[in-house]
Amino acid sequence: MEKNIIIAGLGGQGILFAGIAFANAVMLDGKNVTWYPSYGAEMRGGNVFCEIVWGEDEISSVSKEKCDYLLALHEIAYQRFIDKVKENGTVILNTTASENIEKRPDVNYIFAPISDIAKNISSIKLTNMAALGILSKNCDIINTEYLEQGIERASKTPEQSEVNKKVMFAGFEYNKEN
Repeated sequence: MEKNIIIAGLGGQGILFAGIAFANAVMLDGKNVTWYPSYGAEMRGGNVFCEIVWGEDEISSVSKEKCDYLLALHEIAYQRFIDKVKENGTVILNTTASENIEKRPDVNYIFAPISDIAKNISSIKLTNMAALGILSKNCDIINTEYLEQGIERASKTPEQSEVNKKVMFAGFEYNKEN
């Protein structure tokens, strides 16, 4: 059975890097996976998203009509993709960059100040890594061991890998009651 996620935000938030790291993690877990990026020519500040589809069998399509999960790092991304989330799907929303959210009653929500988590550990530029940690903890999609390895594969240097993993674990350890 195939599952899919849309990771969306603005250019400069590391959306595509998060997607590559996640896709690598899923592949390391023994699943078939596709990664489909989309971004405008303006890049920084423009709409950016990627869709990852994974499953046990051969993937039928790189893009689906509806998604199981939406990881939205900005309110604009949420507004753009909320209608694409399946009934009983899950939305993870960065509340640091979202204010005016109309919730759908048929969707599960995980709200977290994802940018603040990243900033407290290292830099707001690593919001994407904190988001992957929150996804791993709350959605039972991928364990942190594979996510660590996926981040290592996607990172350009060992130093980048270490800080990325540190912020990912901060997201994983985030407790909604804090």
